[in-house]
Amino acid sequence: GKKLDRIIFIAGIIGIVLIFSSTFFPEREKEKEEKTETVLFSAEGYCEIIEGKVKEIVAGIAGDTAPVVSVNLETGINYIYADETRQNTQNESDRTSEETEQTYKVVTQADGTETPLILTEQMPKIRGIAIVCRTNSEKAQEEIKNAVMAAFNLTSKRVYIAGRTNIQ
Repeated sequence: GKKLDRIIFIAGIIGIVLIFSSTFFPEREKEKEEKTETVLFSAEGYCEIIEGKVKEIVAGIAGDTAPVVSVNLETGINYIYADETRQNTQNESDRTSEETEQTYKVVTQADGTETPLILTEQMPKIRGIAIVCRTNSEKAQEEIKNAVMAAFNLTSKRVYIAGRTNIQ
């Protein structure tokens, strides 16, 4: 009984020493310096994501696992930056002058670089989607078209579907 008590007591002391000693040793720099970098999204990356989602819709409805999908965007991605606008109005006896100064708020990274603070990221509007898939069924094509229109808030004029019979 006394030996067991000593072993438990010594194990407890060792555990406490290990806990306190961990505060004296610095953590790995990579774990400690986890940087959150601003990753700007590209229009090409956005197109790839949309194309992938359309392919999933086609695969789910028509069963074609390799449809050809082309997405056309109207614009690129639009970033809205945080800014401060100062307006200085001077009134003189016979005229008024107004001066406006706009400055963007910046964030200084740990390495000293400054980047503008992004408030909002507006994804580009989809101009149109063309789909070529293995189906000759007009019902399946209509279901695909309706699903794509609903998923991306498009009109019927912005979605085109063509059926193909050959498998490549």
